[in-house]
Amino acid sequence: MNVKIYAGIVTYNPNIKLLMENINSISCQVEKLIIVDNASNNVEKIDSLMDGILNGLIIHNVQNKGIAHALNLIMKRAYEENSYWVLLLDQDSICPPNLIKEYLKYINNSEIAVITPRINDINDFDVKYYNQFQEFIVEFITSGSLNRVDIWNKMGGFNEDLFIDMVDYDYAYRLNKKGYKVIKLNNIILNHAIGKRTQHNIAGIKCSTYNHNAFRKYYITRNSIYLAKMYPEYCNIFSIYLRIVKRMLLVVFFEEDKCKKIINMLKGIRDSKKIITRTKVI
Repeated sequence: MNVKIYAGIVTYNPNIKLLMENINSISCQVEKLIIVDNASNNVEKIDSLMDGILNGLIIHNVQNKGIAHALNLIMKRAYEENSYWVLLLDQDSICPPNLIKEYLKYINNSEIAVITPRINDINDFDVKYYNQFQEFIVEFITSGSLNRVDIWNKMGGFNEDLFIDMVDYDYAYRLNKKGYKVIKLNNIILNHAIGKRTQHNIAGIKCSTYNHNAFRKYYITRNSIYLAKMYPEYCNIFSIYLRIVKRMLLVVFFEEDKCKKIINMLKGIRDSKKIITRTKVI
């Protein structure tokens, strides 16, 4: 491989079987695989998996400082070791065998900061069709994204104040504002589960809930408002508040642990002001 490409996975109490499939699917495609573990309860099992990976490295965080912090640790290690690109993955994503081979076709374009696949939500009930083989996009999710290390460094990394949720969107918006491009390859499919999606029917209208826990509900709510306030050219604050109200109603009607989730969402609305005042957009 002429270009040094690393891969990184952030783990937190992962399903070991899925993680093993994830590791096996990507370790043979890259020069080095870095796992950053955010203080998992089953970290010994993760260590055992990595023992058999010759090009593997695991970094242990003694406490969970969030997805953005872990991603920055991966990228920083790659930067220090002169890796030019890093593939970032969620712990339960399984890569196709030709992922890096296909990505290599696009890495010489100096304007491209990120290359992403088409994400197939395994819980999605709607069939989507794509007319374009490739397209430039504004938003992308972290898993499956190949990130240029020098551009990550110029951008100041991922926003650690966000902790989890919308970290990728925040980075994408900043890239777009600086004139960098994100390309999505619709012929490359990455299977990925977004929450624990269930579908419901209200008076003939279909709707879905993702059933995130109360912890995630807080950050999804808080960070959605943050993005709308910080990047009004990409997010409409009125639409965001409507979406939050809709999510609350879906929690009340269809999800478990209703009171805790609603309370956390209200806290997220309250705390969005705090994160806006202390965050500097690069």
